[in-house]
Amino acid sequence: MIGGRSSHYPRSKPNQSSGGSHRRGGGGGEGPAHLNLKTYLADNPSQFGEGLKLVDIEYTFQSNDRVDILFMDAAGTPVTVEVETDYPDSGIWQAVKYKHLAAVEYDIPCEQVRSILAAPVIPDDVKQECKRLGIEPVEVDYP
Repeated sequence: MIGGRSSHYPRSKPNQSSGGSHRRGGGGGEGPAHLNLKTYLADNPSQFGEGLKLVDIEYTFQSNDRVDILFMDAAGTPVTVEVETDYPDSGIWQAVKYKHLAAVEYDIPCEQVRSILAAPVIPDDVKQECKRLGIEPVEVDYP
């Protein structure tokens, strides 16, 4: 049990940015393409499999790091999503970090947390690096 939580569902926390809420409204310095893709994916979790429920966009971990999207699977296990629009290789290490933060925050083994790098196009070398690091590279359909 971490932070007084007895279940795998996160406690309610306010966003801690000085720029206001990041829920569906804007991100700190992110461009419109990133925001649009992130919002679209949050609203269409089936791109990552069945049974996912949105926990939050820009979910803030206890470390104050924010993952683009946090879902919960049917078993109550966290699924983190790092969204990239231009250079997906830049998000690999972010995805690794979020995988580990979710494991600590939810008090489960890291291997149980799914962490996804989502982008419209992911080069083969980036896919290989993701697989080596335990990250799921997912090329997403985006209208």
